[in-house]
Amino acid sequence: MTKERPTLVLACAAAVLFSAVIVAVVYLLTREGVPPLGSLKWIPLSGLLSLCFFVALVHAAIFGIPAFLLVRHRSRITLLRCAAWGFAIGALPLGLLSLLSEFGLQSASTDNIPTVINHVPTLFGLWELTIFVGLLGVTGLVGGCAFWVGLWATGALPVVNRDLPPPSFFGIRSIVALSLVLAASRFCTHKWIPFLGEQ
Repeated sequence: MTKERPTLVLACAAAVLFSAVIVAVVYLLTREGVPPLGSLKWIPLSGLLSLCFFVALVHAAIFGIPAFLLVRHRSRITLLRCAAWGFAIGALPLGLLSLLSEFGLQSASTDNIPTVINHVPTLFGLWELTIFVGLLGVTGLVGGCAFWVGLWATGALPVVNRDLPPPSFFGIRSIVALSLVLAASRFCTHKWIPFLGEQ
């Protein structure tokens, strides 16, 4: 296992980057119906893609990698587990933050319908929060599934699950996958990161 550990790290990095790119594209494609992005319509499309990519990448790094290591330590990495953890990672952080922020408001409304009255969320406010958290969870679910697909595409899934020895060309597949994903992430961030973009 120690011989293929560097290649396994490359494969997992490719899977994390792939899931961030997929989540950014999915979030961008659904931006008309997602409440937080309704107020961001003034941002150019490429800037919004970069913003979504960075948010997805930070979520994957802070929450996804520890979840991956925990699941890998306790059981097998399956598509269903990646989807469930992805849903939780997408929904819980901002969902809890949004719920806590609702109690800090004196009053709030959406389209003249009260969502918070006297520091207490109304039923409509909780319903709106539930829809928001559900959309974030579905976005995380897509990211979790994309992570599993990234592991599968690089050939790292049997190695991660300790089922089989590494497949043939495992190192080359991991390097090619990482190169392709870095090219896609370069496309996502070409306007925001000066050393990656055209000068």
